[in-house]
Amino acid sequence: MATPNAAEIVRYEYERFTAEYQFCRWLLDREPSIEERWGQPLREAADRVLGVLDGGDPEKIRAEVRSAEQKLGGLGEAARNFTVYCVGHAHIDMNWMWSWPETVALTADTVTTILRLFEEFPEFTLSQSQASIYRILEVYRPDLLEEVKRRVADGRWEVTANHWVETDKNLVSGESLARHLLYTRAYMADLFGLSPEDVPIDWAPDTFGHAHTVPDYLVRGGVRFVYLHRPGSDGGPLKPDLFRWRGAGGSEVIVHNDMYYGYNGAIGPHVATRVLTERVDATGLPYSLYVYGVGDHGGGPTRTDLARALDMQQWPLFPTIEFSTARRYFERVEAGKAELPLLDKELNYEFTGCYTSQTLIKRANRHGEQRLLSAEFFTAMASRLRLMNYPRNMFEEQWRNHLFNHFHDILPGSGVHDTRSYTHGLYQNIVAAAGSAETQALRAVAALVDTRDPEAAEHHGFTSGIEGGAPAVPARVMGAGAGYGAGEGAPSSYTYARSDRSQAVVVFNTLQDERVEIVEAVVWDQGTGWDAGGEPELFSGDATAGETAYPRGFTVEGPDGGMCDAQVLEGDSYWGHDYRRIAFPVSVPGLGYARYIIRPVRFDALMQPSTLPSSAAHARGSLDSPSMQLGIRQVCGYASHERSPEGLENDHLRLELDPVTGGIRRLVDKKADGAVIDQSSPAPLLSYGIERARPMSAWQIDHLKCTEQPELVSLRRTVDGPYSAALSAEYRIRESHFTLTYRVFDGDPVLYIDIDGTWFERGGPQIGTPVLRLVVPTTMADARPRYEIPFGSIERDLAYGEEVPALSWAAVSTRSQGLALLNDSKHGHSFV
Repeated sequence: MATPNAAEIVRYEYERFTAEYQFCRWLLDREPSIEERWGQPLREAADRVLGVLDGGDPEKIRAEVRSAEQKLGGLGEAARNFTVYCVGHAHIDMNWMWSWPETVALTADTVTTILRLFEEFPEFTLSQSQASIYRILEVYRPDLLEEVKRRVADGRWEVTANHWVETDKNLVSGESLARHLLYTRAYMADLFGLSPEDVPIDWAPDTFGHAHTVPDYLVRGGVRFVYLHRPGSDGGPLKPDLFRWRGAGGSEVIVHNDMYYGYNGAIGPHVATRVLTERVDATGLPYSLYVYGVGDHGGGPTRTDLARALDMQQWPLFPTIEFSTARRYFERVEAGKAELPLLDKELNYEFTGCYTSQTLIKRANRHGEQRLLSAEFFTAMASRLRLMNYPRNMFEEQWRNHLFNHFHDILPGSGVHDTRSYTHGLYQNIVAAAGSAETQALRAVAALVDTRDPEAAEHHGFTSGIEGGAPAVPARVMGAGAGYGAGEGAPSSYTYARSDRSQAVVVFNTLQDERVEIVEAVVWDQGTGWDAGGEPELFSGDATAGETAYPRGFTVEGPDGGMCDAQVLEGDSYWGHDYRRIAFPVSVPGLGYARYIIRPVRFDALMQPSTLPSSAAHARGSLDSPSMQLGIRQVCGYASHERSPEGLENDHLRLELDPVTGGIRRLVDKKADGAVIDQSSPAPLLSYGIERARPMSAWQIDHLKCTEQPELVSLRRTVDGPYSAALSAEYRIRESHFTLTYRVFDGDPVLYIDIDGTWFERGGPQIGTPVLRLVVPTTMADARPRYEIPFGSIERDLAYGEEVPALSWAAVSTRSQGLALLNDSKHGHSFV
């Protein structure tokens, strides 16, 4: 180590005594009795030190500082009653501004540095969160993990990981938050032998907001303490430095709020002269926590940090500087927690633009969780029936992948392109694995169900020729639909039926209650080449050029022998096979199944009326039932009525659209006997605008500098009952195109709106940020908004139309009416 020169000695001695003086001056201002005893000696000592500073002689300055420290030794005893708990930490963002290989590399480099510092500084301790960090070591650097295990065992490496990553807590479902605890607890037990009681801290410094229900699930998972940096700026008073946080369910945790100093600090005299003094003034407690270490891109504590802390430990007029674990600090706080202020609220909002940024990631999160939960249900059922082994290891791996994608710079959409591509790759692995397991389970269970059709059994998989005794030919239906509909992990509509006289489907219900609903199914190779008993004819969209097609419909037989007609929704070809997508009503018991047999018939032979039991017929069982579309119908199928009104209707609701804009003129809840939407000049549901340019546009939302309505290009009737009906509105938005499809199902109180489009709008520093919003009007007076949050829902009082988070729904309601908006991937909502 190089010998310091004269200037360095002067600088050090000046900094040292200045810091000691500032801290002691704070002590004297705080306690009059100390001022009376030590005020004058402190001022005299300061004058003597200042007197030699002008001369610049390093030895004289050092001697005077040491003399002052010795004379003020009694004041130093009072200073030692205050403590700074210095907690080393390396904040590592998972794939924020860089790629996955870089995350792996920076994690390994950071841990290597920390392990070397352990060897050099025996007093040094570290607190490290995120199970994903330890998983990186296990997979890529098991040699480093063995060293970490040794340091965990000797108490110098504190594990603060009880979530797989430092997760978002506004956009993640309650189910997934519980899984974070379960999978991380199990992993920490396997790696280090740690029980939940050994890891009582939720380390969440950079999380962008905290739902009101967070304390409740944390306490149930063995967590008592929370370390955070972003408690939210919701327009109210600033959050205290230390407080008790009560959840919506009544559970409490102790929170250290590091919003003023952060989690990437460096050690210096300010840990006492600023951090400790301000914290003591705020809390009344004679100690404080200080988290230090280079972070975000890893790095952790430096040799300079540790050397300075060791040096300051020797300063006679300074508080106690202690290398500590976070738990040691929190448990001291816990002993006097009754003195802490209590907050009983959500801690929001931070970076509200992240509620809607990057749909790709948010949709992957929602669908990935649904696929995993569905697969777990069916594989558990199949394993109980001894039809397959439960794929426990697969689920553990894929849930870990899913939980990784909840990191606070991944799911919120605030990362770079490499972040999104890696996340979507994990998602594809998740849904491929879950979908494969679910398909295996469903087919194994369905194989136990008697799906034989007595009417078709005599054909043994062969079809008779068309009149005149032509030789029988094998049915080609088996093998059709390979992979159809499995693009995002759902079981495919592949069929291994042996007969083209009928096809059977088994419908499963994963809920506890009976479900009476409309379902859709795909039938294969039943639109062309059939023995129809009449002259073939070519009809539009059903056959390729030169092929004949017969006017076919389908009947459906339920498990108790009841019959109904199916509605054909779509017909096309798919890799060498014809298909028809059909809809029909089903009734399935809770946690049960029902078998339905689908048979093709000529349209002129369709049943009238349905004999399917009324509980499953939904009041309409025949294709001659009244139309579900409101518009005037022409006899000619390809003609439309001039300026016809347009809309949809079923037993629960009536939708009236404006033919000029495609917007909703009226939406009537028939059961409540009133309109929840009623407008004379409705705008389109899509609204385009441009936010004023600003930095961090993925994080933050600015005011709109302009708005405009999309142009309605066409409004088309696409499907018309009796079980499903749809209208499609096509819009042009500058260079972009979108189609909104309004859809209703018989017996279903939900209006479904599918949005499909191509977005070509771009922003920039001189332009601003293009924004597309779904705007749903309501005429309900004095309606109150409510939003789904993890494990529950919450009402919010909003004054300025702020963007706020919700999971899968937000709703407004009065005493007599209500309107809920459900979504498949977005989280940002604004109520005006």
